[in-house]
Amino acid sequence: MGYNGIMESLNLEELDAEDNPLITTLNHLQKLRRLNIGGNSGVNNNGIQGCINLNDLCAWNNPGITK
Repeated sequence: MGYNGIMESLNLEELDAEDNPLITTLNHLQKLRRLNIGGNSGVNNNGIQGCINLNDLCAWNNPGITK
């Protein structure tokens, strides 16, 4: 699934975007519960602020996630 497909997937609950630098923001995915943005992911702190239902976050070795 490319970036445009993710933009249309508002009800997505789980996403593995590890080592995908093309995905930079997930704020529109408010139902997201599980997220992997480890490695060379393009997502940083600002890109997940709207993900208010996250229960499980893996951001291993992602320099953009600092909190």
